[in-house]
Amino acid sequence: MKPGNARKAMEELKEIVGSDVDESLSGKGLRSQALRVYEMNDCDWWAANSLEQARDDYSKFTKCETDDIADAYELSDEELETKFFWRSESRNIQDYDNWKCECGATADSNCRWNGKSYEHHNGYPVGHVEMKLVGRITFKERLRELIAEGVESDMFATTEF
Repeated sequence: MKPGNARKAMEELKEIVGSDVDESLSGKGLRSQALRVYEMNDCDWWAANSLEQARDDYSKFTKCETDDIADAYELSDEELETKFFWRSESRNIQDYDNWKCECGATADSNCRWNGKSYEHHNGYPVGHVEMKLVGRITFKERLRELIAEGVESDMFATTEF
């Protein structure tokens, strides 16, 4: 890990779990104490505190041989930002369940598709409001959720559903 990355990781961890982070972790290697995501194969990603823990827990969970996951690796920050986690079984970006308006409404047939998102009409004077895609989040956002939930090691994502 580059020297500046430990400080950045500590700041991100403080942002996620609050300011009560033990500063002594930075001297022990913060990354070894924080949940990370590992690509186990072409289909599965595992969240764990270390690659060894990910390999052990994943092989127990899937009953695979450790040779099958010898190429497992930790995702980079860039990969966490560019890979997406789908909350719904549908991965069709235009499915109504994947969209919510700031007013709380879910997309329906009354909403209009503008080519990149749904718009919900909130009446005059607001008019149409672009809805937020809630069915798909980045791996980084999902990792933050798992850290907040206190997860130590678990299946993170899979293409097999």
